[in-house]
Amino acid sequence: MDPLLATRGPVEAHQAILTSALEVSSSFSVDPSLRGQVLRAHALLSQTRGDNREALRDFSEALECAQKSSNPVLEGTLRVDLSILHREQGKMRESEESIRAAAQMKTASPWFRAYLHGNAGILDYELGRHESAELHYATALNILREIGDRRFEGVFETNLGLLYRDQNRLAEARAHYEKGISSLREVGDRRYEGVSLDCLASTLWEEGRSVEAKVYSQKAVKMLQEAGDRRQSAIALAHLGGVHASLDQLEEARKIFATVEELSSEMNDPVLRAETDLSRGHLELALSRQSRSANDLDGARRLESLARAKLEALSGDVLAGSSDVRVAVRRLSAASDAARSGVNGMGPTPG
Repeated sequence: MDPLLATRGPVEAHQAILTSALEVSSSFSVDPSLRGQVLRAHALLSQTRGDNREALRDFSEALECAQKSSNPVLEGTLRVDLSILHREQGKMRESEESIRAAAQMKTASPWFRAYLHGNAGILDYELGRHESAELHYATALNILREIGDRRFEGVFETNLGLLYRDQNRLAEARAHYEKGISSLREVGDRRYEGVSLDCLASTLWEEGRSVEAKVYSQKAVKMLQEAGDRRQSAIALAHLGGVHASLDQLEEARKIFATVEELSSEMNDPVLRAETDLSRGHLELALSRQSRSANDLDGARRLESLARAKLEALSGDVLAGSSDVRVAVRRLSAASDAARSGVNGMGPTPG
């Protein structure tokens, strides 16, 4: 039941089942390996809800259980999970340490090797080591195809698309997102399908195809909210707000950003905060276009300066190591440069 609820929701039912399982495993003499698996599932749920402290606590306790039971697959998997948690918070040194520790696990499990290679690829990609990332993804995808794991094949196809997006190879990126979406839809993983749809929407937006981007972005937000993934749904909402702003749909954009900023304030997530700030820069640029249309050139310049200030605030920050933030910077930079030159950069485009 846990894998089904983890990928489709509803989150309330998932939370109830895992809370009950944790109570049972702490009240009775349960094999440490089994308790470790329950703790891991609870940590993953906490992570999707944006509660990183609780996730770290559960992962750490689960790791102790795995070590007590001499379960190298579980221990290695948890070390990869910790790498992901650190990476999502911009803690790249800790993320690398966890991946290196996971790689030391002696196990012949093909699934674990694929999970390790795929996430080592994501980390390398985030750090700009694209050649190494591509090799890790190829290894992971080959193993997953051999063992028939369509879910993680879809996950890492999407991540390969992100690597191409980072290299500005946008058509290739879209092709891999579409492969990922197809695999994830086949196995019914609505949560990661939502993540992949958001990636596709974000790339269409960067290509100036804002009308199409809005359609996919709305689908992504709906799926992620239904699955209970607060972090990814907040990121997708930030993108949707930016798309609305690019289409000069200012009231919709304002409402979305009010919601995103409330979510961001509840979560201790620097990447989410940066994504929200950078996406909101597109609203300021849309307002500057409106000011220019009304011949309020001083107002337009002030708003353009506010958007550029968001870019300057990030320079030298550890968040520059986040690919999501890096692409958001590139997108806002292009729109800001277009505004400076009087071109309607990422503004309304035909469908």
